[in-house]
Amino acid sequence: MPRLLLTGLLLLLLRPAAAQPDRRPMTTDDGLDMVLVDDAVLSPDGSLVLFERSTLNWAKNKRDETIYAVPATGGEPYPFLGEDGGSDLRFSPDGTYLAFKRTVDKKAQLFVMRTAGGEARQLTKHRGSVGPYRWSPDGTTIYFVSDDPRPEKEQKEYENGADAIVVDEGPNGQTAGRWRNLWSVAVELAEEPKTPTRLTKEAFRIGEFDVAPDGRRIVFTARTENRRNQANRSEIYLLTLADTTHVRLTDNEAPESDLRWAPDGRRFAYSAPDSARWELRQDKLWIMNPDTRARRMVSGAFEGTIYDYEWTPDGTAILFTGLQRTNSNLYRLSLADGTVTRLTDVTGTLRAHAFSRDRSRMVYSYQTLSTPRTSTPPPSTASSRRG
Repeated sequence: MPRLLLTGLLLLLLRPAAAQPDRRPMTTDDGLDMVLVDDAVLSPDGSLVLFERSTLNWAKNKRDETIYAVPATGGEPYPFLGEDGGSDLRFSPDGTYLAFKRTVDKKAQLFVMRTAGGEARQLTKHRGSVGPYRWSPDGTTIYFVSDDPRPEKEQKEYENGADAIVVDEGPNGQTAGRWRNLWSVAVELAEEPKTPTRLTKEAFRIGEFDVAPDGRRIVFTARTENRRNQANRSEIYLLTLADTTHVRLTDNEAPESDLRWAPDGRRFAYSAPDSARWELRQDKLWIMNPDTRARRMVSGAFEGTIYDYEWTPDGTAILFTGLQRTNSNLYRLSLADGTVTRLTDVTGTLRAHAFSRDRSRMVYSYQTLSTPRTSTPPPSTASSRRG
């Protein structure tokens, strides 16, 4: 990819040292004590990287996770969120705001803050935990998936011990389950949380979704039961936001996932092993026209595992992380002729976490047998300036 700038994710390269008498084998505790980095996001303009830094707290028997920021050009990382932290970070389309989730009263809720700094505001006070979420293209709305809340009387009875279930009945699997539907909430930095609006009211177990570039439609995957080992019952649906009507786009025995609208909004990509049944092979990338329901496989030339993919801005290609044998690299799939070009050539595991809006930069992690995905400890004098 022309001018592709690979922005590395804070690696501490552990170089083999000459054998010394006092060296000892690595222990399990040594591995647990490693400082880990993960879940990196890149601002749309490619200037700022946010990432999660995790350390083991032996006293509390848990990992302490802190969100750090660092300029994409390099520099000293600094804490970005306060002690309350956050997870599942997502920049607004123009990069002005940052959304993330925090646990409030044992439920994951959405928070929003200005990227430039300031206090984080709680956006939702939902009766259920917020699951996967997406910004609208204009940055005025956030869409999310959440379990259907129990009626108040049923919830009180459940809390008092009426928690027996019938396995594999309704939304239950081998454990208790709830139907999961789509909701929306307006993005405003108000003092009080907003009341979300429910968009679908079906006996659905919605999994993944994506919002069309024009903000008018949503594609999502959903199941109407929750039995174990039946992901092939997942189908793709199209929701029209103007009247909240939806139609089913697939009817097969293949498990579809990883939905991504093309920049032109006339088609979307998804992954599935086959167009009809659950084949025992790696997932392939497919493209569908939601209006005609015509679809075609586009990644037939690549043998390996595909994940973390994104469209190029002009919609002519797809960038993806591909695993072949024991090595993961970045690839470019041309949609005109299906050719696949390897853009990186590393021995080890490279994972593209996020791309800039123009796809000229990406933030990635890298590890090998001798190079763990770790970070150098930040200065002890650093302090949080935001959140």
